[in-house]
Amino acid sequence: MGHEPTVLHRLKRYPTYQFHAEITSDQLSESEVFLRLILETFSWIRARLNGDIPAELQTLEPEEYALFSEAQLSSFTLDLGWKADVTYVPEKGIWAFSLRETDMGANIGRENERLPVQGRLFKTDISFIKCGGIVECGVRTIVTEPVSCDAPCEVFRPAVVRSIIVNPQFRLSHRGIVLDAKPFYIDTKADAERFAVAFQNQRFDYPLILIADAGFEDEKQTTVPTELPKINGLSLSFASTPVDYATPKVSLADGKSKLFIRSEKPKSDAKPSALPIMVTKKSPVRRVEFPCERLADKLKGYGIVCYASDKVFSVLNNKLHLNPKPGDIIICVRGQELERLCYSTYSKDMETCYQKLKLDIQNLPKRRAYDFGKVVFQADAHLIALQERREAAQTMEESCALYQQENAELKARLSELEQQDNDLRERSEMLRLTKKQLQDARDENSELMAYIEKLQAEFQARQVAYEKASGLVQFYKDKAEIAANFPTDKDEVCDWAEAHFPETLVITQRARTELRKYQGGLDVSLLCDGLLYLDAYSRARNGKMTEEQLALYTDQRNWEVSFSGKEAVRLHESDYTVSHEGKKYKLDMHIKYGNRATNLIRIYFCRDVDTGRIIVGSMPEHLATASQST
Repeated sequence: MGHEPTVLHRLKRYPTYQFHAEITSDQLSESEVFLRLILETFSWIRARLNGDIPAELQTLEPEEYALFSEAQLSSFTLDLGWKADVTYVPEKGIWAFSLRETDMGANIGRENERLPVQGRLFKTDISFIKCGGIVECGVRTIVTEPVSCDAPCEVFRPAVVRSIIVNPQFRLSHRGIVLDAKPFYIDTKADAERFAVAFQNQRFDYPLILIADAGFEDEKQTTVPTELPKINGLSLSFASTPVDYATPKVSLADGKSKLFIRSEKPKSDAKPSALPIMVTKKSPVRRVEFPCERLADKLKGYGIVCYASDKVFSVLNNKLHLNPKPGDIIICVRGQELERLCYSTYSKDMETCYQKLKLDIQNLPKRRAYDFGKVVFQADAHLIALQERREAAQTMEESCALYQQENAELKARLSELEQQDNDLRERSEMLRLTKKQLQDARDENSELMAYIEKLQAEFQARQVAYEKASGLVQFYKDKAEIAANFPTDKDEVCDWAEAHFPETLVITQRARTELRKYQGGLDVSLLCDGLLYLDAYSRARNGKMTEEQLALYTDQRNWEVSFSGKEAVRLHESDYTVSHEGKKYKLDMHIKYGNRATNLIRIYFCRDVDTGRIIVGSMPEHLATASQST
């Protein structure tokens, strides 16, 4: 019987869990924070080992940081079935740790167990860098698996992240927002402003989970006793003299009056007491709030849970157009609303909603690009260490050997980058670093041996080709990500455009009204694509984009800016004139798609020469031409 050859599989790489924070302390110095973070990492890896602990990992416990010093740090590699690499660059204040391990499954022996996936590898990077009084921390897990693999992959937060967040000696933040296990309460205008800054910051990578004040139920009616009122200075009271129960007597006069009320005769000789007046009052009843504190604790290191009181609803709407309603749960990432849950949809089963929301947020980092600031992970830290050694080398032979090692490392890094199709921003940063390293090496290679110059030249050629290809890949992936978040309702298009293109597009009230009233067939995504093209066109006109880059936006829809026609503008001046903020504009340009028989779209606009922005005055219908009217 013959044997089938073992199939070789192409691999794919993508990030799952990702975390970045700036860490300071009121109690510890920068160096002490740095050392304690390192000890927390060693403690975490020791807790995962079953058996003998290698000597390299036998450090003090985190609480003993005062007895530990940077002189005790070193770079090392462990390969014990799992592989650990530690790179310490004292000159740069960098400590980077990398752990490679095969997939061993999840929750083995439990009801929700997941068996190991063949060919799947995990690489967990943990890195710290000292930055002038602040220690930046970066954590990420990269998954490598066969391209054909479709088994789900969980987003696990390493336990060391939780230890760092809950440590009372540390104060963690990300782009100005505190990272802890508590919700960010938005009670004032200043709080709303801080939230708005995070919401609009395209480098703010954590999802914002905005939970709006649930408000009140319909008013509940209750009947309660009340005291007799005072009317126009008259005192109303019951008589202290015997009452004639047969005849009611009422007398009112100048504050001395007494009120007698017909009543049943008391069974005893006791004097009648004052009778209460029963009135109906309406009292508001608060609705059950979503457990935001519980969610914030569970999602620490995954996202920022925010609670907005009803006092700031108008501020959030005015600044961000979020328009929160009582009890709404709004999930936002980088200025985009990903999902909104209304109170009525989850109030009857909050626990199910809680569990689903928690799982959804935990999975958001997967395959997303993150900005890790100044953090340098282990592979790049190793390159930096080689550079430091090369600069300190005493002989040409040492320099050549280090160049060869560095080039080998760079080739390995390039291979990894080619697999990271879904890690756009990180790949871009890696590419930038690699390019710089190659350029530095090329400048210095003039004094080296000929074979080193040849090696660098070959690698540079590869890098240029890869850079060009990766630029195109990045463009199409960025555009696909934007398109995936196009609104589906035409009434949301204008707000979406102004939120995403505030520096390039102005949507006039006339354009808003025309779009709202439009009753014909409309491809909303196509309209959004046209506005996306106008954003690119504006940037190109303002010198922020090349014509070559602009052309990439036309490859699918063939968008092209055309003049409206002088004769049409003259004959139908009112149609081609729009007012905005007290200024009149001529709509002398437009872009078009289709005709009346198909899915027609027209966007008429002009360019404000003072601001450089595009003034969108009419869409999506065709305006009158020189030979026909609207």
